[in-house]
Amino acid sequence: MELLDEALRNWTYMFSVERVASPKLRASVFMQHGPHRDDHSTWTISLRRLRDFDQVVFSNLLRHAASAFNADFGFIHHITAAEIKRKQDDTISFLDTGRTEKHLFVTTHDLNKYVPDVYWTTVFGAPYVKLFSREKLLSAPAHRVEELENGSVVLQLTPDLSDTATDEAAFENVRKAVKDHLSSDAFLDARKGTEYRYAVPEFVWSPVLH
Repeated sequence: MELLDEALRNWTYMFSVERVASPKLRASVFMQHGPHRDDHSTWTISLRRLRDFDQVVFSNLLRHAASAFNADFGFIHHITAAEIKRKQDDTISFLDTGRTEKHLFVTTHDLNKYVPDVYWTTVFGAPYVKLFSREKLLSAPAHRVEELENGSVVLQLTPDLSDTATDEAAFENVRKAVKDHLSSDAFLDARKGTEYRYAVPEFVWSPVLH
């Protein structure tokens, strides 16, 4: 435990890993720290192929991590063709010139302005439970709604992640219904644009490590 504490105190740069064998994936952890910390730490895992997604494993990982780290926001998602077509902000990008490697990344800068979207599975931590209310989150019209032991609420829109590709229209309908149920003034809306003053929570930063 002492070694772990020492490693955390001296952690300065992003930690990245990449698996080159099948199933290919990339992961990174970026921890914010220091006297002026006002951004979220992030943990990202990206799979190259949708068929490599193990729903039980990754869903459990998200739930346990969100609870253990008291995450403000988290998600599991597969980028849809509709999202790329309507591309409202810079949360979706491409990692190659052939536009085959899609990338979805939500930053504190985004969350300070709006919630970019509801994703296939979305974790709403304490700031969003306060913003939307526990009752509204738990009554959201999603396939699965779960309250974690730390009070966060997890919404899973449809039974399987593959639904985002096999029945995109139905997925988008559920997504819209959930956003309308929670608050049409909190989620990025193409009609209002990125400069609109959306309803956003107040983030409270934990004590810095050093």
